[in-house]
Amino acid sequence: MLVAARLLERIQTPFMLEDREVFVGLSIGIAIGDSRYRSPSDILRDADTAMYHAKSAGGGRYHVFTEDMRTDAQERLELENDLRRALQNKELVLCFQPKVRLSTGSVAGFEALVRWRHPKRGMLSPAKFIPIAEETGLIVPIGTWILEEAARRIKHWQNRFPMEPPLSIAVNISGKQLLQPDFTEIVRRVLQETGIRPSSLSLEITENVVFQENANIERILVSLKDLGVQLEVDDFGTGHSSLSRLDRYPFDAIKIDQSFVFRMGLDKRSVDVIRGVVALAKKLNLGLIAEGIENGANAEVLDMIGCAQGQGFYFSKPIDAEEVELQLETHKSSGAWFPRKVYKGGGCSGCETQEPSPPEEAA
Repeated sequence: MLVAARLLERIQTPFMLEDREVFVGLSIGIAIGDSRYRSPSDILRDADTAMYHAKSAGGGRYHVFTEDMRTDAQERLELENDLRRALQNKELVLCFQPKVRLSTGSVAGFEALVRWRHPKRGMLSPAKFIPIAEETGLIVPIGTWILEEAARRIKHWQNRFPMEPPLSIAVNISGKQLLQPDFTEIVRRVLQETGIRPSSLSLEITENVVFQENANIERILVSLKDLGVQLEVDDFGTGHSSLSRLDRYPFDAIKIDQSFVFRMGLDKRSVDVIRGVVALAKKLNLGLIAEGIENGANAEVLDMIGCAQGQGFYFSKPIDAEEVELQLETHKSSGAWFPRKVYKGGGCSGCETQEPSPPEEAA
């Protein structure tokens, strides 16, 4: 263990490459040999498993192999094999969470969220399979399917529930998707085949992906913006954003991470941080959306300080397409997701309310 710790310490020292300072990341997996092992390859297998646990924990650390890791690895392998067949077997489904205009309660659009209806394990959240999809590259075909299905859905709803501006749909885009050489052409094809207005499609890209050191990011974002789609920075405030790049890149909106919204009632500084983000967004002429709104008090404060849109359990949990249509039909005359704007008191009659819960990763 001492050797591993010394390696991690030394690797943090940058080195020069063609007059540029370069840093290298390191994750270490350790397997301790004993009588259970029959061959060197078995030891390497378990060390590799431990290394992936170190990487999934954030990297820059070492993990020693345990038997629990073997069980996790076997389960992960089974899920990976099942996931490779999930698209073909039509086991992936979309849920939709409304984006609501905080000043009126009217619905502006939806965020498409993928779920996996596993034949044996039941409905699985993205946290169970999206990391596997990312590591294996399956996120690329899965992401394309999500984009196609979400665009088809919103076109149907736009036709059935016409309003101005039309309902929009937001889709999460992974870093691997974004950096695919043909990603812009995939988006172009989806727009053409579904016939939706480009401005009705928002691509949500996490802050860590947007501001990574990759010279192609700006070119890709510009090519997507040339199509007319909306670009949103997702999970804003959780990474290491560069404000200079935010000003340079062609974004349309910022999504305030739910962790800040969750802490609003617990820590006044979180409200001050959100005020600062609102001021920044106005300065850069960017829209603003707050994630994770779970009570009326937070919705009211966000509205008062200038946040235009919000989403969260206060308005609706992610729901299936049939429920979306039922809600839109119910509130068609008013154009509101809530038939009346009520913040104090925890929501409108008939809407489920709940105590705030710790924020979770969504996809």
